[in-house]
Amino acid sequence: MRVLDVLAGITAAVVLSGTTAAQELPAEVATPYLAYERALAEEDWQGAADAALQTAEAADAAGIDADLRLILWENSGLAHARTDNLLAAQDHLARSLLLATEVGSPTDQARLNYFLFSYALAGKGPDIALAHLAAFQSIDAPHTEALDAYEREMLFIVLTRLMRLNPFREDGITDEQWRWLNRLEAISHAGSEEYVLVRRIRVSDAIRRASWDEATNLIGEIFASPPQGSDAEEILNELTTQFNIVLVFGYGDRTGDGTDRLPAAARENWCAALTNEPVAVWQRIPAVNINRRPGETLRVEVHYTVDANGRMGEFRAEPADNRASSRAARILENAVEDWRWRPQCEPTADYSFAQSRVFNNATFMHGSNPYFAQRGNVSGRGRLF
Repeated sequence: MRVLDVLAGITAAVVLSGTTAAQELPAEVATPYLAYERALAEEDWQGAADAALQTAEAADAAGIDADLRLILWENSGLAHARTDNLLAAQDHLARSLLLATEVGSPTDQARLNYFLFSYALAGKGPDIALAHLAAFQSIDAPHTEALDAYEREMLFIVLTRLMRLNPFREDGITDEQWRWLNRLEAISHAGSEEYVLVRRIRVSDAIRRASWDEATNLIGEIFASPPQGSDAEEILNELTTQFNIVLVFGYGDRTGDGTDRLPAAARENWCAALTNEPVAVWQRIPAVNINRRPGETLRVEVHYTVDANGRMGEFRAEPADNRASSRAARILENAVEDWRWRPQCEPTADYSFAQSRVFNNATFMHGSNPYFAQRGNVSGRGRLF
């Protein structure tokens, strides 16, 4: 469950063992607590929130031990979160955190910082959320899988939603971001969503630094144990494009299938990605100024196939019914003769991949340099238009 799903997925905790434990409390505490339990059972969240708050306030007034009051305030915070009253939720959880600190309970402190991080994000408070992440990481709590899961959730959210890392920036990734990445990698399970995220960021950073062998090794690791889940195909598409970049720029390879640089365990998935959609190694469109009459729209729709050796198969251009589009179509027909894609790992005569594209005036005004000479012209699978 991702952090921002806490509102929908968490139920306020019942922490006393039913009526027997409640009978050991003063009546002014036990009565609202039992009402809180009944409301939880009926999924009456507002009733649970009201009763939990009354219980916690009564426990404070009665001077009950802090280790019990911290749980009662936590109950109130979580119950109020279920009613979307995030301000009250954060206030009550913060009171619980103070009590956890007072009694010296690091596990409770860690858990409460996780909840406060979650609700700060839901309440559009990223700076507060980051403060709770820092507090969580500073706590000397016993190492448990549950706490690691909390930390993985927080780091994943920070790196993907708050920081929106861009490894291709000139200054790359900050020291603090690397610290988060290294920590996330250390507590993640191989092949998990979090682990793959770190590997993907490391790949992009290695490409930025032109560390081609490092990028190749990282890409090979992911292809050998591909991610699962709804975004698995998107991730593999991204890695296919990146490995193609490495082959072209790092090793000057425009003709091979790339398998000689991957471990055996990675080759099958890489080859499957090439079969799913070939990646370009050379696509050039000359920059020309095509004069248009007033009101004339330049538009050319092209349909073509790519064969198993990465060469152009059938090609058909369908220009709009005007002079400018017809001229653009003739330019394209001449240009595509030299277009190349990376060949299939095991070329077969019957392989044919069909694609369709639409070109407009901007394509010809700026042209497109040979593959990746200008990164801005590159789309998701290495296409230059």
